[in-house]
Amino acid sequence: MLVTLQFGTLIAIFTHPSTGSITYPQVVDVLGPIFLVSGILIGMLGVAGLRRSLSIFPTPSTSATLITNGAYKYARHPMYTALILIAVSFTLCRLSLLGIVLFFGLLIILFIKSRYEERMLARRFNEYEAYRKTTGRFFPKL
Repeated sequence: MLVTLQFGTLIAIFTHPSTGSITYPQVVDVLGPIFLVSGILIGMLGVAGLRRSLSIFPTPSTSATLITNGAYKYARHPMYTALILIAVSFTLCRLSLLGIVLFFGLLIILFIKSRYEERMLARRFNEYEAYRKTTGRFFPKL
């Protein structure tokens, strides 16, 4: 269900009509593409790091191993980070009240999905709790 909600919300963010557009400063025209490119690059690093363990479902497969290097050294969920950055890009470039609501809905879905995924990973990997304490959920701990 969470996967369906996630993809449905992303599709809505990418395709919703920009009615009720909000006036924004021109710096958004620069930030949007920066967030988009950053999201794509982080997503590619996340995919490369997972290799055979890649799945759209939050439950680890029986053959999965705990990945803590590459992009996963800095964030426990770099694929979600990528989705957040790409969604920020689209939300900024098509700034509307509906887009903002959809974006915050996506954040809630990804937070819930990541919590579920982390419970499954902690059950599967004894070392997950130590990893969780030292690595940020979506962004590096400062």
